[in-house]
Amino acid sequence: MKEQRKDKYYWLIELLAFWEGGVNATDIAKHFRFTNKQGKQYLSQYKQRYPNNLLYDPSLKKFQPAASFQPYYIEQVVGEYLDWLNHVSTESVTVDSHLTDTSTRLPARQVSPQTMRALVYAIKHKQAIETHYASLNHPKGEPRIIHPHTFVKTGLRWHLRGYSEKHDDYRDFVLSRFSDDTSLDDSRDDIVLAPNPKLSKPQQQLIAADYNMQNKQLALRTRSALVHYLLQEMQIDVSQAHNAVKQPLIVTNLPEIQCWLFDEGIALVEEMIR
Repeated sequence: MKEQRKDKYYWLIELLAFWEGGVNATDIAKHFRFTNKQGKQYLSQYKQRYPNNLLYDPSLKKFQPAASFQPYYIEQVVGEYLDWLNHVSTESVTVDSHLTDTSTRLPARQVSPQTMRALVYAIKHKQAIETHYASLNHPKGEPRIIHPHTFVKTGLRWHLRGYSEKHDDYRDFVLSRFSDDTSLDDSRDDIVLAPNPKLSKPQQQLIAADYNMQNKQLALRTRSALVHYLLQEMQIDVSQAHNAVKQPLIVTNLPEIQCWLFDEGIALVEEMIR
């Protein structure tokens, strides 16, 4: 019986480390409603038993899964983690009960721990995430900025409920449709603009003066997931299909930003490169 009690503590240590990216004594103590001293005791025992599984990050003050992490208690399926969140919520335990608001079993779907860690962190710290999200309209995925709010079970699938900057409202996003490069909204890209070379030299000089360009170039720094939206707002067609007067600006670094263009934009850039 004593070993069974330890198993549930070790299980939670692995669960939080793997899916949330870190665990400490406070997390364990808060969930089981005992002292931090007891939480440290179980973490220490786990470390002694499995010395290569966790590494301490002093900046986060948490133990993170090591590259050599091997699960001994968890199944490493996202449903296990979300079911635990449901249990936390329905049992009125004070550990992150705001993360989820339903209770049921999760059908097996592929969701990477990297994606889940980014989503959980964003919910806890009220931050936005950048991702490529696939849908029936964009099966290959398109860049999105989403503000995660809760995990929700609707029908047969788990979703993330969050605010979509693209649609300017709250929507449900299927967890398995997030790309593995989902990250907190802190990446930036430069869009380098120049006068259309099809314009005459005086016309190019005029456009350069309009935008206060240096050496006939203008670098605009923006969040990566907003690259396509910025080009749309400036009415810049990456295909350069319009005549130069209607399309006085071109993008000179298309290959560097093509991953943030919508499907049709990516196809156009690839065609131009060929």
